[in-house]
Amino acid sequence: MDIDDELIGESLANAHSFECNSLAGMEVEKFLGFYDADDRNGMSMIALKLKEKELWQRFFLDAAIGFWEEWDEFNTFCDWEDVKPIDLAKQYSLHHQTVKSIICSGSYDIFSSIAFEIGETILNFKYLNTSDIESKTILEKI
Repeated sequence: MDIDDELIGESLANAHSFECNSLAGMEVEKFLGFYDADDRNGMSMIALKLKEKELWQRFFLDAAIGFWEEWDEFNTFCDWEDVKPIDLAKQYSLHHQTVKSIICSGSYDIFSSIAFEIGETILNFKYLNTSDIESKTILEKI
C-alpha cells in the first residue's frame, strides 16, 4: 500500500490533562526535540520512539492544552523536515531508560504542561510565560 493511501497513526489526546499510562515501563529508543525558527531554547514539539512500539509518540502544546499523537515515522516528521532536531536522549542520558510516567496537567485556569519521568530524570514541557498563550514552549529539567 502506498504511503499516500493510508495515514498511519492518530491523535490520542488533546486536553488540559491526560496520562499516557500505556507508555509506562517502555524503553526509550529515541527522544527528539524540535524548535521554531532559530530559537533553540523554544521547544515546539517532542518526538519519542519507544523500543516496544512501532509508531512514534508526538507531544506538543497549543492553545494552552496538551496534545499526544501516535504516527509512523514519515508522518511524525513531515512538518519538520527543515529543522534539525535536538537529541534529548543524548542530552539527558535517556537512551535505554524506562518511562515511568508521562502526564499532562492543566485546567481551564492553568496552562497545560507535560511532565516526562524517564529513569531518574524529570523533564517538564511548558509555556515559558504561563499567562501568555502566544509565548514559546520550553523543556526544562526539574
